[in-house]
Amino acid sequence: MEVLGLFFSGMFFVYVGLAIFIWVWWKSCSWLFIWFVEVSERYFKKNSWQEKLFLGTFVGLGGLASIYLFIYIFLMIAKDINS
Repeated sequence: MEVLGLFFSGMFFVYVGLAIFIWVWWKSCSWLFIWFVEVSERYFKKNSWQEKLFLGTFVGLGGLASIYLFIYIFLMIAKDINS
């Protein structure tokens, strides 16, 4: 029974930490992704391959890179705290 209690309390803290991470990430990076979408709407025809390439490159890969950057920053902060 103690194992289940530890498991569920651990999962609760993991989800709370993930929610905080996503909130901070979105508040920090949303302006950039919204700007990329506005640029694509201004300069490319809707549903053209140029627009899809632009959005896939800058919004898709940029979003993935920003998530990895935030994880890297978190790990470096955690590493400094333990030292």
